[in-house]
Amino acid sequence: MHLKHLGEWIAGLSFEQLPQATVRAARLQVLNMVAAAHGARRSPETGLLREALAGFASPGRSTVLATGDRYGPADAALANAAYSMAQDFDDIVWMGHTCHSAVFAALAVAEHERATSRQMLLAVVVAN
Repeated sequence: MHLKHLGEWIAGLSFEQLPQATVRAARLQVLNMVAAAHGARRSPETGLLREALAGFASPGRSTVLATGDRYGPADAALANAAYSMAQDFDDIVWMGHTCHSAVFAALAVAEHERATSRQMLLAVVVAN
């Protein structure tokens, strides 16, 4: 029953319904994760990541922020999360570390689907 209510809420939610403070927090979370991915680009922890991804990732329209490589949404989200976690850059929301999956999954799918930034931010909010 709870999942039914949650699904109905998600399906009916629009960007315009989000409080401005929530939109601001989502924007800051996206910026934080983009900076984290770029910040780890040259770290020793990520040295083999690009090579490893090239061995299994599928081509697509979603960008790996640290390298500019383009993969399918799942592989790009994985790569971006790995880069952002390499030096333990993350933020914390109540009871969890949702940033890597909430931001990078939404960003990769939005880019792949050519969604708007509002649609992407809505997905980030819902994922959190």
